Amino acid sequence: MPKRIVRRTGGRTFSFVRRFFDGEHRSIRKFLRCDVDVIFWRGVVGVKWGKGFSSLRWRLSAVTGLLLLVALGCLGVLSVILVKQEAQHRAAEETTQIVGLLVQSGKELQDVAVQRANQGYQQASFLISRLRADEGAPAARDDGLYFGNQKVSGNEQFLAQLTQFTGTDVSIAVRRGDSFVRTLTSLKDGQGRVLGEAPLSPQELQSLRQGAYYSGVVMIQGRLYQVYDMPLADDRGNVVGAIGIEVALQPYMDRLADHIRSVHIGSRGYAFALKAGDGATGGQAPTFAVPPSGMPMPPGDGSWLQKMVQTGRGTMEYQWAAPGEGVEAHFAAYDTVPDWGWVIAAGGPVSDLTQGAAVLERTLLVSTAVLLVISMVLSALTAGGLARPIQLAARGIRRVARGELRLSDMERTRMKRTALRKDEVGDLARGYLVMVEKLTQVSARLREAAHTLGTGIGRARGSTSTAEEVAVSLSLSTEQIAAGAAHQAEQVARAREELEVLAQLLAGWEAQFRGVVKQSVEGRGVAQDARATMEAWERSWQSLVAKMEEARARVGRLADHSVVISEAVEMVSKLARRTELLALNAGIEAARAGDGGRGFAVVAEEIRSLAEQSRENAAQIQRRAAQVGEDAAEARQAMEESRRGLVQGVETAGRAKRAFDEVVAALGGVATRIEEMAGVQTQMAVARESMVENMRGVLEVARETSAATQELSSGFGEQHHLFHLLQQEMKNLEGLGVSLLDVISFWGLQNTSSSIPSASPPDSENAQQTGSEPDSGVGENTAATREVSSAEIEVPEPGTGGSIPVEEPGELVART
Repeated sequence: MPKRIVRRTGGRTFSFVRRFFDGEHRSIRKFLRCDVDVIFWRGVVGVKWGKGFSSLRWRLSAVTGLLLLVALGCLGVLSVILVKQEAQHRAAEETTQIVGLLVQSGKELQDVAVQRANQGYQQASFLISRLRADEGAPAARDDGLYFGNQKVSGNEQFLAQLTQFTGTDVSIAVRRGDSFVRTLTSLKDGQGRVLGEAPLSPQELQSLRQGAYYSGVVMIQGRLYQVYDMPLADDRGNVVGAIGIEVALQPYMDRLADHIRSVHIGSRGYAFALKAGDGATGGQAPTFAVPPSGMPMPPGDGSWLQKMVQTGRGTMEYQWAAPGEGVEAHFAAYDTVPDWGWVIAAGGPVSDLTQGAAVLERTLLVSTAVLLVISMVLSALTAGGLARPIQLAARGIRRVARGELRLSDMERTRMKRTALRKDEVGDLARGYLVMVEKLTQVSARLREAAHTLGTGIGRARGSTSTAEEVAVSLSLSTEQIAAGAAHQAEQVARAREELEVLAQLLAGWEAQFRGVVKQSVEGRGVAQDARATMEAWERSWQSLVAKMEEARARVGRLADHSVVISEAVEMVSKLARRTELLALNAGIEAARAGDGGRGFAVVAEEIRSLAEQSRENAAQIQRRAAQVGEDAAEARQAMEESRRGLVQGVETAGRAKRAFDEVVAALGGVATRIEEMAGVQTQMAVARESMVENMRGVLEVARETSAATQELSSGFGEQHHLFHLLQQEMKNLEGLGVSLLDVISFWGLQNTSSSIPSASPPDSENAQQTGSEPDSGVGENTAATREVSSAEIEVPEPGTGGSIPVEEPGELVART
């Protein structure tokens, strides 16, 4: 068979079917929203469904119908289960009630037998008491039981009198050693013959041995009797025999069996009675005491009968087969008649007991099927009402993707009618109308933004050129500053070395002065040596004063260099602030360019960051230079104090030399002056330590200043490289401006031929009739229009109305 045989058949019937789907009956296609073709092959007419079934309408219908089917199916199954459970519950209650009535009837018959046995016992007790009074106490002899001299165990006349007097069967038992034997009875077997002797049951023997009465059900020769045994004791209290009152239970059982046979449950229900083997004697093999009417023996081993006998009461399901029928499930309730060993049951086939439930089950299934058909029709109608507006919106969105922003009058009318709905579909229609209107406005604003972008790019290129020149100038300035800082660090290092030499000289003088003090204390004998030492000391002081003057001059030059460094750093700070301002202007131009200027904005931000870092480094250098100036001023002041101390020391040494001739005569006065000079020497030592520490700080500051200026120089070199990259980004930004104009031209009112074909919509037939082109996807040229930044356009919620605020380029730059 070929893949498709299209609507070419003969005959009126086929012609009608073809016209029904093709030309004259288009309402079917319009309702189904799919392609339907008539197919004829080998005398068979069929309908072929087209691709329209993959549309949203049919998917919604299928999903809704499936959900309704599952819901109704679950409801139907749940209803059937509940109905069956209710029917089984009612059947269990009904059969349990019937069994209860039968068991109650059996108990009443049993009570009648017990009452009759009690009456017989009372009559027999009266007769035995008279006989005991007339004849004497009973005694057991070898040939039987005697009351006095009257033998009763073999006396049939006495037995007949006792039977007539009590109205029940009677038996006489005689003791034989440790046991008892019924030697004379009025009991009869199944054939009507009188029993001569019969053994006693274990329960009877146990009671008689204990000298107690016994009342219960006993099986004698296969027949059940309600027995009342009265023990007979002699004068010494020994039990020598017994009189038994027996009431046959068979007549009562027959009456209960008649009641069981008269029970009718439904059309095939039944009742029956089981007995466990020998009944009250304790046998376990279950047999039918009253077989069920019209039912055969159960198949197999009848394990469920055994379970009924063992449990004694409850309900049960089992498998059984009526004559001419197959095996089916049965249900029965059962209970036990005490002492008789009977289990009475009532039940029947489960299908009969739940017949009402089966009718209700069929009714529910039919109702579920009808509701399912209705729900499918309603789901199809509902899906159609939901799918038509969505298909209309989808067709409009595809036209927008092709760049067609205008709607035909018919489409606009349908969309406005749909927008009046107060549901999600209405929100979709209102959102679509708002989208078309705002896209038209965005198209116009984008064109203006493109021209603004071109102007901004020109200004940004001029700004970057100026910034590059400033960066070159800053780089040269920082190199000069770095050279000056290195030279200053070398001078500070040399000053520090000279101060260390001075400190060593001071330390030597201190040692010599201590020797002078020691020698002056020792006496006049070493005066000449002390005078020579004083001369050497005077020369050392003079040399120290000269070096102190030179160090003071160098510290002054260091302070001057600090002022020069501060002025250079101030110039660097000004250049950094100007560079930061230029970077800010470049960032503004990049923000004004929009998405196309993102790369330029990144470069401008990096330049601004470097300018800010340069300004911070310059400020740090200025603080260090100020600190160097302050340290130099403090060092200069300390040196001035040391110089004054040295001058004072030199003057003191001159006076000491001039007065040394008088040392021998005035040793006490010399000692006093030496002590004063010791105080001056302590002050000089403190000044020396302070001067050395200050010079160390000055050297550290000079080194830090040199490192900072070198780092600033490398930063300006990197800034120059970034300006070069900024020039390249500006060229790329010009290319993006041209591309933006091309994209804006896409949102015109004419179609574009560059597109990717897409699957035809379900209403492609209507589109061909109206002469519109097939739907197509979005081409590669529309990639720039798929997303609009939320920072530029804020779309209101559907249904709220109003226009979309489109920000001006200046407002955008300011907010950025």
